Amino acid sequence: GILLFHSARSIYHHEPGPEHLITLAVAVVAAIANEIKYRYAKCVGSQFNSPAILSHAEHARVDTISFAAVGVGVICARIGIHFVDPLIAIFEIVHIFKASFKMLGDSTKGLMDVSLPESKTTEIKKIVADLKGVRGINYIVARQLGQHIWIEMSIFIDPDITIWEGKNIAYSVESALLEKLNHVGNVQVQFLPNAA
Repeated sequence: GILLFHSARSIYHHEPGPEHLITLAVAVVAAIANEIKYRYAKCVGSQFNSPAILSHAEHARVDTISFAAVGVGVICARIGIHFVDPLIAIFEIVHIFKASFKMLGDSTKGLMDVSLPESKTTEIKKIVADLKGVRGINYIVARQLGQHIWIEMSIFIDPDITIWEGKNIAYSVESALLEKLNHVGNVQVQFLPNAA
């Protein structure tokens, strides 16, 4: 609130912005360093499906944009466009609040049990439908719990085969999902005879 008031006051009173080249140099170096940190953390977070690392990556991206904006403000101040620096400050206040709420939402999802997106569920169904011995899918419940995916499903099998053969088909479904999908923490497969 104070920064927002001060920025608006600076625009109204035409106060000069920072013109020092050292500020520009620090902003450029910091923006580059944070962009490198963002890309590295994003890669690692995606690889391990870690909400904490992905949140850290988003924080680094916010810092990259902030430092780049500071650099723009210094350049504008040096060429006499002084209202840009406090305008950038107002933009950054809004940007940081928006990014913070997004990171909070993403982190909350990581703590809670949430359903997978439809595209991921479709991928799971396709993997299972192509397996030998599977006559159909009765139901599937797939959810994200922290960084892991938990899958519970029921499949239809040939009613004429033995219980042992049914267990082997269920095991092949579990193995295929663990092998072809990333970050699967647990798979439970039940089977029912297909009466059709």
